[in-house]
Amino acid sequence: MVKIEMPEHLEFVEIDKDDPSRIVVEGNEVVGDVRLFKEMAMLYYDNMGSWVDAMDFNTPLYYMFRNVCRNDDCAAISQSKLRYDITIMLPMKLGNEYNKTAGHYHPLVPGARISYPELYEVLHGTGYFIIQRVTNKVKVEDAMIIKIEKGDKVIIPPDYGHVMVNSGRDLLITANWVSSAFSSIYEPYREMKGACYYILEEYLQPRIIKNEAYDDVPDPKIVRSRAHKFLGLSKEESMYKFAKELEKLQFLNTPQNFPAHFNTSVIFEVLDNASG
Repeated sequence: MVKIEMPEHLEFVEIDKDDPSRIVVEGNEVVGDVRLFKEMAMLYYDNMGSWVDAMDFNTPLYYMFRNVCRNDDCAAISQSKLRYDITIMLPMKLGNEYNKTAGHYHPLVPGARISYPELYEVLHGTGYFIIQRVTNKVKVEDAMIIKIEKGDKVIIPPDYGHVMVNSGRDLLITANWVSSAFSSIYEPYREMKGACYYILEEYLQPRIIKNEAYDDVPDPKIVRSRAHKFLGLSKEESMYKFAKELEKLQFLNTPQNFPAHFNTSVIFEVLDNASG
């Protein structure tokens, strides 16, 4: 067993690098839900390539563990309508495209004009988030590609859909706090064959390619997250710390009351602009 080093406040979780299909939470084994290639096959840049015929359609791509919590914390987290999850993404390429999640949006908060946000942290590995704000399914108002590495905390603002990409040669492991009051919306990504941009590997370097299914796509902003400073966390500690300070996560349930949390000029640092 090769254990992944957990950050401060998350030592109760054990992850075996050689068996990412399960984790151990306070000594109890938990088997994750798995996303298989057959569920993702139409979401890739080159989904008609010869590489598809060579794929086993039951190949696992990533594992999802819902409601990860200490026994002493679970009731309070549930009463606060929150959830802490862990996702483990395998390092692989699908054709020339890096392994990625299916992508989803969040619904509008009842009685408000914005959707639910989400809060992520990177526990291990490197990769990207591709986030986008879209109107009428095909018109992209804003697109950002967020570089991520171990210790990063990332706020996905309201009204942005998101895809996570593992561009490394190792597992990409993330955790997220999110409201438990809704279900994610996957259909728009399926209809559009993924996000507005793909990230491929070319000559061992990432290459950003526009998804032609979208009519109008701005150049993506390449950014790094500054959310850990905004949240008052170091890179060495897990945001699971907030399980004892759940009031600090209420912006996930009522984002309309916390506009400062979603000021992109504060929570992101723009590194570059890129034209696919």
